[in-house]
Amino acid sequence: MKKSLELRVSGEVQGVGYRRAVQKIARTLNVVGYVKNQPDGTVRIVAEGEGDKTLDEFARAVALDRAPIRVENVSKRETRPSGRYKFFKIVSGSIVEELQEGFGSIESQFNEYRGEFRTFADRTDWNFKILREK
Repeated sequence: MKKSLELRVSGEVQGVGYRRAVQKIARTLNVVGYVKNQPDGTVRIVAEGEGDKTLDEFARAVALDRAPIRVENVSKRETRPSGRYKFFKIVSGSIVEELQEGFGSIESQFNEYRGEFRTFADRTDWNFKILREK
């Protein structure tokens, strides 16, 4: 039997690729609906699927904590299924909002990589120092 949830997600969830990750999870679990950024920095998800088990799994799966995404809270409210969704989609904002979202995501990833490269460079410098001493 079709069930429906509305989720409100807070944390580091805008400008970090979160909506795309949610879409991928939804498609994997055969959940339909949409994900949309909200002006207050949260993300709204409307999800419809077959039974409580599927939607509970979906709600757990979207609570991501992998850099640069960091979900702090997922509030869940059962709603009446509309049956109008055939797919799971990302509801886009204006072109300016989407460009800012994309640039923010790239910046977050770049900062992660820069930190990893800095650690790698430090280890490499240390290893060369040891080799020179030998």
